[in-house]
Amino acid sequence: MKKALSVILAAFILVLCFVGCSKDAENNPQTTKGYEQQMNAVAFIEKNYSPDELGLAGVKADYSFMASGEQEYEGEKYFKVVAAVTAVKEGVTSDEGKQVYSIETIGEYLVSQDMKKVLMKDSDKDTYSALESKQTDYSQKEANSEKAE
Repeated sequence: MKKALSVILAAFILVLCFVGCSKDAENNPQTTKGYEQQMNAVAFIEKNYSPDELGLAGVKADYSFMASGEQEYEGEKYFKVVAAVTAVKEGVTSDEGKQVYSIETIGEYLVSQDMKKVLMKDSDKDTYSALESKQTDYSQKEANSEKAE
């Protein structure tokens, strides 16, 4: 009897562990799904916009794009993507004597969760302006081609 009760309790605890772990997975951007969505936003910016469109044409240093979490702007949720340059901090070392680097943000963008809107931040004014939509709406395109026939 004791052995059967122990097995039942162990199974119950195991089920509770899975239920507890899966509850936050959908809302936490650090989960696989949230991380993939943020990486999709980064890829969308990289593949669909030129340095001119992103205000990065004059940047001489190599830059890269990084996901920087989620942000709400004017009542909508966006993925924040930043363009950044990594630079060596001259004359600064860590406690272990290793070189220290800094990351300087040179561009900031908000990508809507449906990838239909991209906003670019004007750092001087601390405002965002919309970039041209690069999201292809195939259903709209198909409807327009049927009207033309």
